[in-house]
Amino acid sequence: MFDGQIVKNLLKESGRPTADLSELLYGNRKRSVSNLLGEKSNPTAHTLEQISKFFGVPIDYFFRDEEEQKLTESTPVTVYMRTIIDTQKKLIQEQEERIKNLEKIVALREEEMSLYKSK
Repeated sequence: MFDGQIVKNLLKESGRPTADLSELLYGNRKRSVSNLLGEKSNPTAHTLEQISKFFGVPIDYFFRDEEEQKLTESTPVTVYMRTIIDTQKKLIQEQEERIKNLEKIVALREEEMSLYKSK
């Protein structure tokens, strides 16, 4: 089943205004795409193709089966799991920053060593 919330989330994550999507789909920045973002929306194959190209994701990205819909509900377990996932994402970002800093330090040390050897 198509899930308009996924489109809303992609718009938010990408920082793109709904007007950009409206212009792509309808050739008019002022036309509302709210009907597309609803829960009971049933877009055409052509519309789905345009939206998937707009966000750079496959068409099936906009569909969820019943199991996936259950996982998005706010049950205590899913809230807990989302918290764990968010924490893991933050830790990964911090680790990537540390790696970049270490790479800079290594590059500086190598440069320092090459200057020392050239003397």
